[in-house]
Amino acid sequence: MTKLPKISIITPVYNRVEMLEQTILSVLKQKYSNLEYIIVDGGSTDGTVDLIKHYEESIMEGEFEGVELKWLSEKDNGMYHAIMKGMKLATGDVVAWINSDDMYHTGALHIVGELFAQLPDVAWLTGTPTLYNSQGLCVKTFPTQYWTWKRFQRGDFRWLQQESTFFRRELFNRVGGLNLEYKLAADFDLWCKMFQVARLYSVSTILGGFRQHGNQLSVAGVAKYEAEVKQICQSFAIGYKPYFTNRWLKKVISYFDTRSAVCYSFESGKWEITRK
Repeated sequence: MTKLPKISIITPVYNRVEMLEQTILSVLKQKYSNLEYIIVDGGSTDGTVDLIKHYEESIMEGEFEGVELKWLSEKDNGMYHAIMKGMKLATGDVVAWINSDDMYHTGALHIVGELFAQLPDVAWLTGTPTLYNSQGLCVKTFPTQYWTWKRFQRGDFRWLQQESTFFRRELFNRVGGLNLEYKLAADFDLWCKMFQVARLYSVSTILGGFRQHGNQLSVAGVAKYEAEVKQICQSFAIGYKPYFTNRWLKKVISYFDTRSAVCYSFESGKWEITRK
């Protein structure tokens, strides 16, 4: 049997105790046997730390076998700064972050672990986008998207779902991690950097979901977010288009690259890269 890689998941949080528990449980209940979970709190005052300590005790008592929990609580300079602090603590071969209001689907980490174990040429991957409502119910699944750098350059980049994206720690470090000059769109900048050195593979299954409740930083600060996106587009010579003139379901199929797709073969019982 192929040995599964160690996975490090990071959750940045600040005063989000009302949703954090569902996020934590979506990670811990994966029952992935080689998991490092890192929670980076920005100095919350709403009971977040007490909640983290509760699950730390549960792990120590053996309730979630195979999970190593690391956490810290101190003032930071925003979400991406918190994620970078978590990445410095991470020791996993594969890394990702899940924000304190989003969630993973059941079995996601097992699928991710098997993919990276069986396909050494894959440096990063993304699953089928999904949405949760404010109550934490999965209410929408979008078509699987096949992302390429050529597609990004044409201005068709909305949106590679961060909650469903995982990458080897080596790749993250190679491109310099997150650019902390950006406060809302550093993940988009990261995708652009990783595209320069590695193909992104799409998996036709659900891995993570974005919880839509209206109070996300990118929603509350949409104008600033778009300004950062436009600046990143200029840095990478991407054809920037305002959001409402580029509806993501209206695509030009000609530049989809299905060689970057991964599918499960029921004949071999393994994950395989689709090639034309």
